[in-house]
Amino acid sequence: MSDPDKVEGRESQGGRAGISPGVGCLSTILIAVAAASLLLIVLSVALRGEARFTKGDLGELRLWMIRESANQGLGLSTTRIISGSESSGEVCIRTSTRFLMIRTDQAIPNVTYSDCYEKRGESWVEVDVLPAPGS
Repeated sequence: MSDPDKVEGRESQGGRAGISPGVGCLSTILIAVAAASLLLIVLSVALRGEARFTKGDLGELRLWMIRESANQGLGLSTTRIISGSESSGEVCIRTSTRFLMIRTDQAIPNVTYSDCYEKRGESWVEVDVLPAPGS
């Protein structure tokens, strides 16, 4: 005959396992990749002073260290397209910059500004106002 304690132990262990081994393995790999990416970003900022991730010609996320005697901390700058597109050759982007200061003599405000660009040849040139499409 079988031992009731052994059978009951197997059933209770099986009931507690809420995820499959495949999902557990995949989540472990994703956590490891996220941790390695975070480590690379921290090392890049510490050694080079900044980490920059680009999306297209004009889109960018930039994280940098501020190492002045009066101000120390981090800056984070993001850009996003607000009108037009890079493929059309006419685009307006909004840049938002935020600061996380560890030490500062004065308050540093967050900054948001917009610029419009037109592609001429292989480079982007800042323009005041983009012409209407098709003109």
